[in-house]
Amino acid sequence: MNKAAGNGHLEIVKWLHKTRAEGCTTAAMDAAAANGHVEIVQWLQTHRREGCTKSAMDEAATRGHLSIVQWLHQKRREGCTTRAMDGAAMNGHLAVVQWLHRHRDEGCTTAAMDGAARANHLEVVQWLQKNRREGCTLAAMNLAARNGFLEVVQWLHGNRKEGCTTDAMDQAAAHGHLRVVQWLHGNRREGCTANAMDRAAAAGHLDVVQWLHKHRSEGCTTAAMDNAAGRGHLNVVQWLHANRNEGCTGAAMDRAAGNGHFAVLLFLRSERVEGCTAKAFVNATSADELEILQWLFEHYRSQFGHDRLQLFAVGKFYTLQWLKQESILEDLPESERHYD
Repeated sequence: MNKAAGNGHLEIVKWLHKTRAEGCTTAAMDAAAANGHVEIVQWLQTHRREGCTKSAMDEAATRGHLSIVQWLHQKRREGCTTRAMDGAAMNGHLAVVQWLHRHRDEGCTTAAMDGAARANHLEVVQWLQKNRREGCTLAAMNLAARNGFLEVVQWLHGNRKEGCTTDAMDQAAAHGHLRVVQWLHGNRREGCTANAMDRAAAAGHLDVVQWLHKHRSEGCTTAAMDNAAGRGHLNVVQWLHANRNEGCTGAAMDRAAGNGHFAVLLFLRSERVEGCTAKAFVNATSADELEILQWLFEHYRSQFGHDRLQLFAVGKFYTLQWLKQESILEDLPESERHYD
């Protein structure tokens, strides 16, 4: 009955009530309220005695079911917690936030404005600023920047004093929000860390990488090229090679091998000297990248330790067949040499 109520199946709830003795728990009304099934909430109120918990109003508010919130307020005594207004604000349900503010005493926490800012609900942020006193935390601007909501960032800058941390620009860069990065650079003093360029490179945001290179001094680490290579962003790898001095480590080729980025491997071999480690062979084998595995044996056989491959080779038909032909699995137990 709990599940039927939560999923809105009133006829099944009625049938179970009439023909079965198991009944339900408070989870039935809680779930029905959370999912907006007002008829079931009302039926349970009339025909069952289990009632609900504060979770009913909390979740109904969080999901924007104002009519259910109002009904619970009038017909039940459990009430809610600050999670009701916090959740409604986070999800942009301004009408629910306003109603709770007028009719309930639980209020909210800083999570309300933080969450609304994170989700770009500027109207909710502004209403909370005008009508509530909880305010927000550093997370409001950090998260708005992370998600690219420049207008919210600008409003918080102009109307709140919490500010942000270097995480704001780092995260904005990581997610490719160049306009936010530029605005933070021009209007805030927190700046960023090397994580900004590292993560922008890893995500393939070359325009952000180039801008940071030109306008910021934090630079990057070898993680920039390592992760760009691992994710196949050849244009980023090439740019970092030509314009930065940090270089990469063997992890660049190791990760590219495991993710099938042959063009990146070719570039790294041609232009870089780091090479790979034994992990490249493991990664290529695990991913069943036979062409890359063959290429690695041709060019980097000295890095290979075939005892490490045994765990990863079983079950890869063509890869196993080739490894057998090359006598690479000579010490693999016969019981594990499955080719068909």
